[in-house]
Amino acid sequence: MKAFWLDVLKRFLASAGVALLFGLFSFVLLFSFMSLSLRAPEVEVPKDSILVIDLTMNVSDRPGGFDFEELAMKALSKRGEPKSFHLLELIQTIRKASADEEISGILLKGSLQPVGYGSGYAALAELGDALNEFRKSGKPIVGYAVDPSLPDYFLLSHADELFLNPYGSVLFNGMSAQVTFYGKAFEEYGIGVQVARTGEYKGAVEPFLSDRFSDSNREQLEEVLGDRWSDYVGLVARNRKLSLERLREISNDQFHLKAEDAVVAGLFDKAAHYDEVIDRLGEIGRVDEETGEFARVSLAKYVDRPSSVGDLQALEEDERPAVSVVYVEGAILDGRGDDGEFVGGDEIAGRLRDIRKDKKTKAVVLRINSPGGSVTGAEAIRREVERVRADGIPVVVSMGSVAASGGYWIAAKSERIFASPETITGSIGVFGLLPNIKDFGNRFGVTWDVVKTEPHADAFSFVRPRTETEMEHVQLYVEDIYDRFLEHVAAGRDMNKTEVHNVAKGRVWSGQDAREVGLVDEFGGLGDAILYAVELARLPDDFQLIEHPRVETPFEVLSELLDTPLASKLSNASMNQQNALVAQFKDVERNLHMFGRLNDPRSVYAVLPWFWNRGF
Repeated sequence: MKAFWLDVLKRFLASAGVALLFGLFSFVLLFSFMSLSLRAPEVEVPKDSILVIDLTMNVSDRPGGFDFEELAMKALSKRGEPKSFHLLELIQTIRKASADEEISGILLKGSLQPVGYGSGYAALAELGDALNEFRKSGKPIVGYAVDPSLPDYFLLSHADELFLNPYGSVLFNGMSAQVTFYGKAFEEYGIGVQVARTGEYKGAVEPFLSDRFSDSNREQLEEVLGDRWSDYVGLVARNRKLSLERLREISNDQFHLKAEDAVVAGLFDKAAHYDEVIDRLGEIGRVDEETGEFARVSLAKYVDRPSSVGDLQALEEDERPAVSVVYVEGAILDGRGDDGEFVGGDEIAGRLRDIRKDKKTKAVVLRINSPGGSVTGAEAIRREVERVRADGIPVVVSMGSVAASGGYWIAAKSERIFASPETITGSIGVFGLLPNIKDFGNRFGVTWDVVKTEPHADAFSFVRPRTETEMEHVQLYVEDIYDRFLEHVAAGRDMNKTEVHNVAKGRVWSGQDAREVGLVDEFGGLGDAILYAVELARLPDDFQLIEHPRVETPFEVLSELLDTPLASKLSNASMNQQNALVAQFKDVERNLHMFGRLNDPRSVYAVLPWFWNRGF
């Protein structure tokens, strides 16, 4: 019997050894193969090339990297390209193309695929400014679309020549903010929600209590959307040389135009198939003898990104004085993490602490694209902003598409705040959200019992409603947090608390109105904020930019892939396009997911949930 078990053990160890050796060999082989596939070769731009910018991507504020799906496609089929580019690298790439003698023009095509808080109004407006600057070089921009959305057309309207597929159409139907309300559903299924809040305009909790907007919330939404649509129509009018009256007529009467009608209306120059566009681009640049089509270079190949360990080492060894750009994109949670949709307050605070120790960094630009979130998460960031400034490093804020509630909390005490006229900001208010599932559980025979030492030991339990006394204490706590919010804003904006309260009350402002009431200093994008920070720090012309987070190299992404279960990575790979019905269910799923991720230790938040719908 002993010999039998010894034989079994030997066989097991032999099998395990073979498996281990095979795994190590596979790892080495995989890493070598991926390294060869992902190493960025020197890009040779053909003479008289067209830079092809395929808008089938997400334009994020923060740098990201290659996701698993893209890595796999690029390594195995050599077809993959990064689907996500961040604003600063896009602007720098367009500037590079403007000065590049080998680039004859730009082709814009495809349709944006927003992810998280990406492809927002302010980011696209800054990208549009870069396209306008490119046109000043004398090089043309050609646009081609099939069924463009409003955000697509926002960028396409900057083209010198704009083509629409003869079987395509364009929607020019205005903007809306649609919110899913769960109040009656929660009531129907026995889910109770108790709320403590401040500010008549703090409508953040309405989706969980009601079945419609309150009058005050509807009022502020109509004002913000009206400002944004006016800005949109004004930009299109300037780009397409159309009157505002004509565009208003189109949006009111036609709104969904087939190709020939869109041309007659002046929204496009010509209805044309893609092969006709190819011929036109060959005239602007030149025809490649090998392909028989226009000479081109893709955005993915032309953009400058670190792609190797050597690139990273060069960045580390660069001792020039720097401006550090710290990105806060997504709803703010308590803790760590940063994926572009949620960001941990401790994560950003840690980056700011590292920056204070970095002798190269002489100024910080905080780029905020966030509706807020956890009060404790926002406060962790705000404190580090104060400490950075106390160390003599100026902090300048650049607001993206939204910097509201907790997003404004972290901005208030900076040296200067830049925003787009259509940035969504303000929403200075606080609420406590306390759900319970007592009735829901009881309906299915689930009950809870408790043993406690004091009457309120289970005050924050999710299986019973709070008593009147407990809600009074929560309300007092929320009011105290709101008062601190007012104090921070008053100190940062050189206002008194009464003045701040008059423009607070949870009210949402456009950047245009926020500047008038003193919440924003001046209009400008990320580039303007960087230049202002350079002036404050008195940096030389050859300063460097350090982004936090920076773009990951393919090798780093591969390392993360090997540290994460393959099944988990595969489950995250999915198609971005979806029909309208699926999108609606996804919206509900996302809102409930957000509801579940709110993790403030005291369930107190400064957040703008109606922006969860990522409305353009």
